[in-house]
Amino acid sequence: KNTIQHLKRAALRVQKNHPKSHNVTVGDISYRGGGRMKPHLSHRQGLDADIGYYYRDGRFRKWFAKTSANQMDAKRQWTFVNALLETNEVQYIFMSYRLQRRLYKEAQRRGVSKKRLRRIFQWPRRWTHRVGIIRFERGHHTHMHVRFKRPAIK
Repeated sequence: KNTIQHLKRAALRVQKNHPKSHNVTVGDISYRGGGRMKPHLSHRQGLDADIGYYYRDGRFRKWFAKTSANQMDAKRQWTFVNALLETNEVQYIFMSYRLQRRLYKEAQRRGVSKKRLRRIFQWPRRWTHRVGIIRFERGHHTHMHVRFKRPAIK
């Protein structure tokens, strides 16, 4: 439930700040009630979501497509990612190392402090270092993978 709400709010933030944006493509989250969702190693409890990138050409992609740094709309993508990060509920975001670089540069351009950039991004550290919320994981050049923190039991 929280996963869907966070994704909707982030997408609405993009629509508000960047009118006429295409919709974001949402892929696998989990089965209702949980359980293994092949071929994923995660996506079992509704904490993981595969999300497509925003594109500079403004066209909506129904399916995930290989995305280069030049194709990704960094302004819209940063608005979306930053809205997710502001929830303080994101554990990880996996994305291609090249796309991280482009997103990092956009966040930097928008005035994000060096300290916050270092906490958020793995880039420019080597892709083998497992640091930052946004980090490299193979297979994320067509989409990003968002992992939300497990909600506290009340």
